[in-house]
Amino acid sequence: MNEPSVSRRVAARVLESLESKGGFANELLRVLLDSAAEGSAKSILPADRALARELVYGVCRWRSRLDWALSQVSDQPVGDLDERIKTILRLGAYQILELDRIPPWAAVNESVNLAKATGRRQAASFVNAVLRHLVRRQAELAEPTFDDPMEALVVGQSHPRWLVERWVARFGREATASILEANNERAPLTLRINPLKASLKEVATSLEKEGFGVRESSVVPGALRVESGPVEVTTTEVFQSGACTIQDEGAALVGYLSAPEAGQTVLDACAAPGGKATHMAEQMADGGVILAMDRHEGRMRRLVANGRRLGLRSILPFIGDGLSPPLREPVPLVLADAPCSGLGILRRHPEGKWLKGPEIIERHAALQAALLEALAPCVAEGGVLIYSVCAFEPEETNELVARWMAQRPGWTVEDPRPHLPDAAHRWVTAEGALSIVPESGGPDGFYAVRLRRARL
Repeated sequence: MNEPSVSRRVAARVLESLESKGGFANELLRVLLDSAAEGSAKSILPADRALARELVYGVCRWRSRLDWALSQVSDQPVGDLDERIKTILRLGAYQILELDRIPPWAAVNESVNLAKATGRRQAASFVNAVLRHLVRRQAELAEPTFDDPMEALVVGQSHPRWLVERWVARFGREATASILEANNERAPLTLRINPLKASLKEVATSLEKEGFGVRESSVVPGALRVESGPVEVTTTEVFQSGACTIQDEGAALVGYLSAPEAGQTVLDACAAPGGKATHMAEQMADGGVILAMDRHEGRMRRLVANGRRLGLRSILPFIGDGLSPPLREPVPLVLADAPCSGLGILRRHPEGKWLKGPEIIERHAALQAALLEALAPCVAEGGVLIYSVCAFEPEETNELVARWMAQRPGWTVEDPRPHLPDAAHRWVTAEGALSIVPESGGPDGFYAVRLRRARL
């Protein structure tokens, strides 16, 4: 029996784990690729790592469309198939329908090898028959059309029906189609430059010398979009020297909105893995104090590592819960980057489409309201509370803030535009919040607002 390639073995294991246990694809990929490398006599090539990543994200991104195509060529309903065989078929279908660089025969053979590795010869025969049938009908199934407009969005754009129906009711069909298409794009890789270590030009020049294609962000000053490259950017000398941080433009705008002043003490109440804490520290020229609190120990280790790599000493990390902050004195600036549904970053985490249901919005809204309630006393009189989420659902954003504000006459929403780059002003709402709905080529979906506490 031929062994399936390491990239396909890892991809299958990641997809199976997501189905059975949930989690994040990027973290599972990192763990399983590192584990495979440790257990192998040969190192795993960058190309194998890239293919494993492509297969996992591609299957997550186009899952319902792949299932529809498989249903056209299988004599068994896809929903009734054994989960491992279903995963193998999805991997094969993705390679056949979406990846030009892999010959169909290779996709079929590798999928059959994966099926044989399950120890079920009959399953291997089934996989072989279904995928060979798919290859024969590849041209007509690659770009499906649907008479039902809702089905065209649910299957054609590969999103769960509950989410499509929710967004169509809110935005209309045309705008929803644009959001779904944006969600299916590959997430851009953006680097925020650490001005304490290097200039944007120095980082760009260094990356270009190593073969990367980069361009300056049109949204965030001091940020670069990486458009191509020979290796993972985290392995480059300029990244490891602390000259830049990976952060999406939407998340970087929250740092600008926070606008910390040099010498201030800031509470970052949900700080890990540290993107916004490090941004605030850099804005303060590492001259204040960032009380970086989070209750997740593993993610806090990443914050500590990020701060160390960037050479920042003003960040004081500690384990704590935003619902009961252990602060003795109020501080002038508190950032509540709250846990949320994450529906604004589905292009970055496409597995989230299939792991989340409508109940996640209500559950997070309750937590977010509790966080605001607990953190408000931590803000000194005249100080600012920044509330942000990587979501754009009303229950987690404007409706939540409006309800909270209605009960607190001593607080006002502050105009964010003086703190934001000009290019971001188009996302400022009439209520004074930064609200980004996913769009092609734009930042992640985000919401953030500056809440000012009155002086008594």
